[in-house]
Amino acid sequence: MDGKILKPELKVPEQKTASLSFCDTSPKAFRAWADQLPMANTGEASRQLYHAIIELNHLFLSPLQRLQFLEIVRDKIHFVCNELSRHFLGLAIALPEKQRKIANLTQALQLHLAAGYKLCLLEYVDNGGVDKHRRQIATAIHRAMSELAATILRSHQLYCPSPASSWLECHRMFRFAHRNKLANMEVDDDTLTHRRASTVVDSYKRILLLGCARPNQLRQAELTQVYDLFESWTEHCQCAPDLGPDSLFVINMEKDNPPVYRSLLENTPGNESFSFDTRDLSTLLAETLHARRQDGHGGEALKIPSTVSDTLLTHLSQALGILAKRNFNRTASQGTLEVCVGLTAAHYFVAGQKAFSEFLDGNESSHLESDNLFIRNANRKADAWSGAHDAGPNEDRLHSADAPINFRTSGGSHQPSGSQDKNRPRSHHALLVNTSPGGYCVAWESNVPASLQAGEILGVREQSSHPWSIAVVRWLRQIRNQGTQVGIELLAPSAAPCAVRLIQKVGNSSEYLRGLLLPEISVVNQAATLITPRLPFQ
Repeated sequence: MDGKILKPELKVPEQKTASLSFCDTSPKAFRAWADQLPMANTGEASRQLYHAIIELNHLFLSPLQRLQFLEIVRDKIHFVCNELSRHFLGLAIALPEKQRKIANLTQALQLHLAAGYKLCLLEYVDNGGVDKHRRQIATAIHRAMSELAATILRSHQLYCPSPASSWLECHRMFRFAHRNKLANMEVDDDTLTHRRASTVVDSYKRILLLGCARPNQLRQAELTQVYDLFESWTEHCQCAPDLGPDSLFVINMEKDNPPVYRSLLENTPGNESFSFDTRDLSTLLAETLHARRQDGHGGEALKIPSTVSDTLLTHLSQALGILAKRNFNRTASQGTLEVCVGLTAAHYFVAGQKAFSEFLDGNESSHLESDNLFIRNANRKADAWSGAHDAGPNEDRLHSADAPINFRTSGGSHQPSGSQDKNRPRSHHALLVNTSPGGYCVAWESNVPASLQAGEILGVREQSSHPWSIAVVRWLRQIRNQGTQVGIELLAPSAAPCAVRLIQKVGNSSEYLRGLLLPEISVVNQAATLITPRLPFQ
């Protein structure tokens, strides 16, 4: 349909009360109530705001007064949501019950706030129409989309599905704004970091960028970082119903989904679709990365702070660029995968379940052992075929009479005390969902490892007789009533544990830290790789 359209179909609460229980229904009284909220007591302030925003949405009120009231509580709700987030961000993927309730409260506060702004939009359309209230309607759309965007961002940080209809209602409100020539109207917004105001289309494109950025592959802090960056990147991408067949993404404006790659669509997009193109932005990101690697500078065009890592920029450049073809097909699988999470745990298991101090002690004389012809066999490591049924147990070192004895670690070092054993890394078993030569999809119905997060190093093996392979968490998602699914990308079929330290030109060198040496894989042109902790080796 071309031209102006009727008001968008949105879910809003029904009005059924004529007064508020906590103050008079005048802007002066409402502001006085808001000013005396105990903001230092986050729990009490959030409780009062929660009940207040629900009452406000059920109140018979003019759209002008409703918008005034919402603007008064908006900053208060943003403040408590930010404070509440400290209780559930940075924790395990599967939240404990108390933290999950706090996260749900935070989502509910902003969803109710968004509902109030949606109500303003519909009431203004019913009371005078678009031409009479252009500024107010643009503000209501901008605010409602911004609040819904905040709940979508938080859902990604918790690896959960976005709130029901959040994407759909953003699409419908933007389509309404576009067709009524409201999309380019600027709206003042004091929550923005890099500017004083933004347009309705800026607000919409910002959340589209988040949806296209493969958010389930990013860590919680990275998601906050990229959403902040997207605020000033919206000018480098386009969104319209007729961008042509070369645009990268397509948005079905009647589906509750983020944009999808055009190349993945089986059918030609219909009239209900808009196009979203990020190719210019992807090119700028690639140029920024090139400049950074050449002279250490770059990012002026995109206003990228030096604190943003090259790894994150590479991810965004790839996610917002042309879709790379999948190298391997997935195959549905059954059984379990043994997984250890983190560099510390991977080093421990690859080293034969040796603590790092024990590993260092056992390698103090390694430079002498390499020259000792009598113990070369004792030092030989198991190869990838050592688990075969006819290979026999590889116990050369255990039974070699000339293998050196480390008296500091003998006498019970492999039978640690209860307290030592408690602190040693553990492996976990996950259910296999599907496999490919490049990795796995696994699931945990419960007891998800607390340290599991996107980008984390893993050790994995399908059988206890197999050597540990090294992998990385590529993505995570929580599925309602089905637990947590994790996408795992294999980096190498084996690894050598090692200790690494940073040699300083001036001053003392660093302590030895854990490292994993991955072998060269010539078939895929992968050079030998050293995995180290991020600090101090970044």
